[in-house]
Order: sequence, then structure tokens, then C-alpha cells
Amino acid sequence: MKKKICLLLTVVLVLTLLGACGKGDVEGSKESNQGSQTGTSQSASDASKVNWSKVEAMALSEVAVEDYVTMGEYKGLELSYNEKGSYTKDDVEGLLLSVYWTCVSEEKGGVKDRAAKDGDTVDIDFVGKLDGVAFEGGTSENYQLTLGSNSFISGFEEGLVGVKPGETVDLELTFPDPYQNNPDLAGEEVVFTVTLNFIYPAEGDELLDELIADLGTERYTTVEELRDFCDWYLGYQVEYIYENGKKNAAMAALLKVAEAKDAPLELQKTYYDTAYSAIAQQAASNSMDIDTYCMYNMFTDADTYLSTYAAEAGKQSMIIKYVADQEELNVTDKELESLIKEYAEENKISVDDVRAGNDDVYLKEYFTTEKVLEFIIENAVVKETAQE
Repeated sequence: MKKKICLLLTVVLVLTLLGACGKGDVEGSKESNQGSQTGTSQSASDASKVNWSKVEAMALSEVAVEDYVTMGEYKGLELSYNEKGSYTKDDVEGLLLSVYWTCVSEEKGGVKDRAAKDGDTVDIDFVGKLDGVAFEGGTSENYQLTLGSNSFISGFEEGLVGVKPGETVDLELTFPDPYQNNPDLAGEEVVFTVTLNFIYPAEGDELLDELIADLGTERYTTVEELRDFCDWYLGYQVEYIYENGKKNAAMAALLKVAEAKDAPLELQKTYYDTAYSAIAQQAASNSMDIDTYCMYNMFTDADTYLSTYAAEAGKQSMIIKYVADQEELNVTDKELESLIKEYAEENKISVDDVRAGNDDVYLKEYFTTEKVLEFIIENAVVKETAQE
């Protein structure tokens, strides 16, 4: 659960990750890098040199943000973001099938009582031969192919239309010339021997409740329950994208009227640790170490990315806190309980799931950020643009 909330918060705070947060540190003045007596200041450019293991984290509530933030007029900001999207019944059925297919095999759930048609996704084994000899890259087993996707050379997918599961066909085909994927095969006549193992269920095919149990979740145990969940999920995604677009627009506009000095190093440490935890979970789920994950996705090493993020997040969190203090938007103990309950209901999880790994300090900051951005939006001049 911590991973989910951390990522939602990161979307907002990381908005200007690779740029300057405010004008105070752009000028490079000595004053802009000193901060107040509540902590040690450190700029984003120098943050990657820090030995973070020796820095003790501090809470945002301990920082006198008025010593770090100079704020312009934040009411009446001009915001532009996309209007809310939509989804269709076909989208629900498409998602339902894609989830259901993860449990389908030749032995369980695969369609075998009809011939393949254009648009079907099939499971096939094939061997490609040139002059009777299998050529490199021309053999595969249990390959998932959608007929009509034009993934293979001309004639391959067309040759499987009308083939029934269990049947084997020889497809006499010619590679195009030129053929960039393998110039040695350009213009060559070959034979693909293809066995169609089964067809993935499509609209009109029977879906089996017993396969849903293989998904290993208590949220849905029947096809109809899975369909209802897919409907909810797509609606949730539409709402999330819309709301997140609003919040990003609000944060971007707020940063244009705010100037922030570098946050105390101890505050940056808090965001460094939070981001490290979230990214480490993502890396582990992809069977990577955190440095490999960051190099692959952020094009830099983990410490540089996390240090830059921590410096920027520290500034932006102080700006949020400044507005919260001015407008009395800080979340109280009494509010926190109702906000956690509301969050749990919206995300179809338990209150215990929300609290797992998240202390009250973190949760208060998360929900305070939400309140501030909602305040900015409610008091802004808004222009919604049509979805492209």
C-alpha cells in the first residue's frame, strides 16, 4: 500500500524534477543557499555528493517554511488541463478478455471447437524452412499471434484463417525484398509448418468461472464479478488521469508564483528515503537492482536520481506547506481518520491497507497536499481542453 500512495505523491512533487523550482536558487546568491536555522541546506546540484546514510531525516512540520518560501498571488491562477475522458462497453470486454487470457491454456479454457477467424488471437507452434532446412529465427512454440495484426510476412496470418485447433498446415510464402529484419531471407521462398494449438476466447465464446479462481484474488471469483471489476477499474483510471492532470496543472502554476530556497538537508532525506522505498519495490518487481532500474528508466544512477528528486521534492513540499499554513489547510488528527476511510473506499482496499507502512506524519502530508491542490484548483481560472 505504501508503494501506491508514494507514487501518487511523487507524480505531483516530481513535476519539475529536472528544472529549477523557484528563482531563489537560479540566481546563485549566497543568501539563497543558506536557509534557516532549522536544518542544513543543500542544493540539488550538490545533493548527489551527500552521504545520505549519515543524515537524520526530519519532518516537514519541523521546518519554518516562511524562512524558505517567498510566495506571489496564488489565487486566480490560470490552469489548463484535459477534460475528463471516457470508456466504452467494448473497452470493458477487452480488458476482461486480456485478464482472463492470463489463465487460458491448451488444457484449460482454450477454444478448440471452431475454426480461427480474422481478429482471433491464437496459440501456435511453427517451423520455417528454406530449401528444407530450418532457418534461424523461424521456429517458435506456443507463440501468441493475433490474426490480422500484420505481425508476420504476407500470407502467414491469412493462411491460418479457417484452420481448426489441432490442425497443421504448410504455408508456402515468399519473404519481401528488401527484408530489413534478415536481409539473407529477402525474396526467398520458404515453407512455414504451423500447428494451431488453441484459440484464445473472443466475444461469443464461453468464459469459465473456474478459471477466475486461478487469478488468486478475492475481489472477483466469477466472470461476471471480473467484468464488474474491469468496469470499475476503467472508470477509476479515467477519474485518476483527469484528477492527476488537474493537480499537475495546479502544481505547475503554483511553482511559477513561488520562490523557494534549498530545503534543509534533513528534510530532503525524508523524501530520499520515501522515493528509495517506492523505486526499490518497482525494481524488485522487475527483478532488477535499484541502480539498474534507474539507469534503464531514468537514464542515471539511483543516487543521482534520488538526490535530485529529494532536493526538488523538499522545495515543493515547503511551498505546499506555506499555502496550507496560510489557508489553514493542514490535516488534523480528527480529519485524518475520515480521509483514510474515504481513500480506502475509493480504492477498494481496507483502512489497514492504507495504514500499512505509512505513519500518521506521512499520511497527513499526503492529504494536506491533496487539500492544497484542490484549493488552488477551486480558486483558479480554469480552461479544459478536449482529449486528442
